[in-house]
Amino acid sequence: MTPEGQLFAEIWDEIATEYLKEFAYMGECASLNFHISVQQTNVYIQWSGYDDSMPAFVSGLVERLEKMREENLESIFTQVIEKMIQKWTNHYLQNTYRRAYSERSTIFKTGQVEKSML
Repeated sequence: MTPEGQLFAEIWDEIATEYLKEFAYMGECASLNFHISVQQTNVYIQWSGYDDSMPAFVSGLVERLEKMREENLESIFTQVIEKMIQKWTNHYLQNTYRRAYSERSTIFKTGQVEKSML
C-alpha cells in the first residue's frame, strides 16, 4: 500500500470509528462488539458476542456503513485530522525530549546543547 493509501485508510478507519461510536456503545450494552480494520485491499469486520440478536447487530452495522456515504462527515473529518496532527506532533516532540534526556549528563557538564544532540 502506498503512503497515501495508508493515510487514507487510517483516516477512514478513524472516521468510521467515530461515526459508529454510539452504535458500538449500544452493542456493548448487549455484550456485542465489532472491530473494523483496513488492510491492503480490504476492510475487515469482526463481530463478537453471544446473543440471539447478533444477526440484527450485524445488519445494523452494515446499514450504518452504507448510510455513512450519504452523511455529512465534515465535522468528524476535521476532528480526526486535528487528532492525528496532534498525535504526530506529540510523537516528534517526545522523540526530541527523549534525546535531550539521554544527553542530559553532557548538557549539565558542559552547560550547552549542540544542535547535533537534538
